[in-house]
Amino acid sequence: MIMRFYLLATLLLLSSAGWSQLFQPGRLITHAGDTLNGLVAVQSDNTFAYKPRKKGPRSLYHTRELSGYQIGEEDFEEYEVEVIRKNFPEKVKSYLRVVEDGPLRLLEYRGPNIYGKEHVNYYLHNGYDAPYRVNRNPGNFKRTLKSYFAEVPALAEKIKQKEYQYGNLIEIVQEYNAWYIEREKDTPSEPADGNNEAPN
Repeated sequence: MIMRFYLLATLLLLSSAGWSQLFQPGRLITHAGDTLNGLVAVQSDNTFAYKPRKKGPRSLYHTRELSGYQIGEEDFEEYEVEVIRKNFPEKVKSYLRVVEDGPLRLLEYRGPNIYGKEHVNYYLHNGYDAPYRVNRNPGNFKRTLKSYFAEVPALAEKIKQKEYQYGNLIEIVQEYNAWYIEREKDTPSEPADGNNEAPN
């Protein structure tokens, strides 16, 4: 149900842009680990068509075969995330749109709430922990994200002072990623001989 809702939303978006049933540059990523680059078209709320090239053969892929996909500039990846519907947390598996990429990523979930209307959540993902749901309540947002970004005092202070709020998630992630990349530049590389013992 969740997967179909997100793919249907993608289909409606493409239809409104005049792209429905048209092949666009993109890729499909299978659960087997294969990345199929070429041309992709949304066929229905649970099926993609794929061609390796413009005049190549067409193949169909069901969403249950895929861990992610890209159409044009939009990337979607499969995750299990916690969503809140009517104040109750629930774990769901769905495709999340990659809003901002980098060392820390901002992901967007869209799915039906308990009333069947669209429900949107945003998540922070560092590449190895489970995606972290951002709380949209202003008080909880400030408290939780100030703690989440505690290692970057300037960023945490902006959140504390409400200079950055829920509507500034892209700017927050961009600022963190800029800080992270600069920190990595200043971090000494590991010894080439593999001696990683801590100093006495």
